Amino acid sequence: RVVVTGTPADMLFSTSWFRRAFHMNQDMDGSVPNAMWHSLDKPWEEVLPELLRARGLLAPGQPAEEAWLEWARPWIAKSPIPIKSVFDFGWWVSMSLKWQYDCLRIVLNRSEGQEDLQQVWQSVEHFFVTEEWQQWSYH
Repeated sequence: RVVVTGTPADMLFSTSWFRRAFHMNQDMDGSVPNAMWHSLDKPWEEVLPELLRARGLLAPGQPAEEAWLEWARPWIAKSPIPIKSVFDFGWWVSMSLKWQYDCLRIVLNRSEGQEDLQQVWQSVEHFFVTEEWQQWSYH
């Protein structure tokens, strides 16, 4: 038996992370403006620190922002294509940080023993896990 999944199509075609760009506010009562509001084409270095701060994930002030950017830039530099915009950043997050989890989650937190899990794993074919689909997503 072979199980064909649609994984990891969200990384190739888009991920729900981008829906944030179409909401004016980050919260339900409208008191916290959304840094991603119509900002997918803006430089990631300008938008992401503001987005992280609004979610309580980055301390206020320039020193914290510079420290985060210094930490993030080596990872960004490893992308096979230049990461310039918020859209590019979102694509790279999906490709570099979410890909493996999406492909492996079918065997996570299951009660079967190792041999049975190996059989499950061997029966799975992720439709979009090909070099061609990955190359397509770069363009």
